[in-house]
Amino acid sequence: MAVYIPMPKESYNDLRERLKTKASTDEYEEKWQEIENIYRQFIDDIPDIGGKKNMMWKSLYGAIACFAWYEAFDPHPDNAEMKEVLRGNTVRGDGTGGFSKIDFNRPFVQKIIYGIIRPVAKKFNKKKANGTWGNTWGLDVNPLNRTEGISIHLVGCPIADFAKSHGYMELMPIFCQSDYEAMRSNMGKELYREHTVAEGFDDCDYWMKNK
Repeated sequence: MAVYIPMPKESYNDLRERLKTKASTDEYEEKWQEIENIYRQFIDDIPDIGGKKNMMWKSLYGAIACFAWYEAFDPHPDNAEMKEVLRGNTVRGDGTGGFSKIDFNRPFVQKIIYGIIRPVAKKFNKKKANGTWGNTWGLDVNPLNRTEGISIHLVGCPIADFAKSHGYMELMPIFCQSDYEAMRSNMGKELYREHTVAEGFDDCDYWMKNK
């Protein structure tokens, strides 16, 4: 069972605001309580990935918030609405901040970034292997030895695991697709990807390139 953590602030704020368009004033708090109750039940159903000690905790807990939103409505939100829900939960910038001005093709930049990521990957892989962080992501740093951009493969996916165990796999293409806009908006980079865990592969390849 995962450690209970309230919804990430970004998810909480976006979904609360979004609910104003779907529920009347009289229904609003009752409906929000239903969403939060579903969120709590879902958290009780997933392995513990280390809580906030895991730097990727917001990715999982934010996704669970989105699944709770989906489950709380009958009929369920359509794909167009879920795309907007995912966008509201993942887009944090306008593409001009983060790493937008850093050239990911320069060897010394790659050396620095990979040098920072490798110790993180070592920690994640150790925690995953010994079971202390449940089904967290594993990290494989540039396994294909790409010379352009930055390449990281995420091994396994607790979000896809949850979707599979709860019958939400039809939503995973929307969740996976949201990574592209998030990368563009939050980091100012383009994401190239050939496969995902949700498609049946062992890992999701994240190849981040200059725009």
